[in-house]
Amino acid sequence: MATSIMGIMLPLSVIFTLFSAAFNASSTILQRQATGTQEKHILYSRNFFTQVTRHPLFLIGTVLQLLAAAFHLLALSQGSLIIVQPLLTLDLVFLVLFMHFRYKLKTGKQEWIPVAAIVLGLCAFFIVSHPESGHAPYVSLKWVLTIIFGALAIGICMVIAKISDSAKVRAVFSALATAICYGLNSGFAKLVVTQLKSHGLFPLFIHWPIYALIVSAIFSVVLMQNAYASGPLVTSQPILETVGPLFSSFIAIILFGDFVRHSPVAIAGEVLSSAVLIWGIFKLGGSNKLYIKHKPRH
Repeated sequence: MATSIMGIMLPLSVIFTLFSAAFNASSTILQRQATGTQEKHILYSRNFFTQVTRHPLFLIGTVLQLLAAAFHLLALSQGSLIIVQPLLTLDLVFLVLFMHFRYKLKTGKQEWIPVAAIVLGLCAFFIVSHPESGHAPYVSLKWVLTIIFGALAIGICMVIAKISDSAKVRAVFSALATAICYGLNSGFAKLVVTQLKSHGLFPLFIHWPIYALIVSAIFSVVLMQNAYASGPLVTSQPILETVGPLFSSFIAIILFGDFVRHSPVAIAGEVLSSAVLIWGIFKLGGSNKLYIKHKPRH
C-alpha cells in the first residue's frame, strides 16, 4: 500500500506522473519533427492533419503519447488532479535531458538554472500549499458550465489563430486552445478513473465521461499538431506548459474539491513558488536550443 511523502503526495502517483512526463517529452520531440512549420492557410485543415498523420515520426510519437496517457490515468487513479497536473510540467526537464543525450545539445547555465527553478518551484509549491484530494459531490451543472466555457474559449482561440497574419499570435492562440483542451481532458480522465474505482468497468460505458475523454483526447492531439506548426515554438511551448496545469488545477478545486492551504502566509508562499516555477518554464521553454529547426512546408 502506498504511503505519503511529507503527508503531501503518494509515491505511486508521483512515479506514474514522472513516466507520463518522460513519454510526453519524447513524443513531443518526434511530433514536432513530423509537423514542421506550416503556412497559415493549411492550419486546422483536413489536408494538414492527413499530411502529418502519414509521417512515420508522428506515428511513433503517437505510440509514445498513448503510453504517456496510460501513465497519466494510472497517476490520477492514485493521486489527486491538483498534485498530478503541476508535476507534468517536468516534461520540460525530460526534454532537456533527451535533447542533451539524443541530439547532443550543449547545455549550460542557460538551461540548468531554469531546470533548477522548475524543480525547486514545484517542491516549494507542494510544501507550502500542502495539496489534498477533495471529495466534492458530482454536480452536473458545474460540469456543463465548465465544458461550455472551455469549448467557447477553444473555439475563439482557434478562430484567432486561423485568421491572424502574425506567426507569434497564431502560436499564442493555438497553444491556448490546446492547453485548455488538455485541461478539460485531464478533468474527464480524473472523473473516469474515479467512476472506475467506484463502480467498475462496465458501468463506465453508460455514462458520458468516458466518451468525453475519448473525444477530447483526439481533439487535443489535433490541436497540439496545429500548435506545433502555427508559429515559433519558443512562444507556444511555455503557454502549453503553464495554462494547461493552471486550468486543470482550477477544475481540481472547483469540480473535485481538491484543497490547498489559503492562509495569508500560505498564499504568499504559493504565489512566490508558482512565480519561480513559471519563470523557469518560460525561460527554458523559450530557449531556441531545445527546438530542432524545420523549414516551412507548403
